[in-house]
Amino acid sequence: MVRLGVYGTLRKGMGNHYHLKGSKYIETIQVPGWMMITFASTIPTILYTGDKHESVTLEVYEVDDHTLRDIDQLEGYRGEGLDNWYTRSEVCD
Repeated sequence: MVRLGVYGTLRKGMGNHYHLKGSKYIETIQVPGWMMITFASTIPTILYTGDKHESVTLEVYEVDDHTLRDIDQLEGYRGEGLDNWYTRSEVCD
């Protein structure tokens, strides 16, 4: 099991939240130093800025390996060092 912070369409009430069915909700957190932008007019993206005055809101879930692989497929993650739609980043302890 790993902890996964989600934003955008994976949040509660959004269209892709069903991918987290069966995962344990932990908490909603504000993570300083990150900002959200919209890429290609429709894709929410977060970027590290280091600016403590900017922050993003993440819902944190405990997910199993199957759920993580499912979300990776949804989000276009193929593996470290490959051509991916996103990069996995540790955003807090």
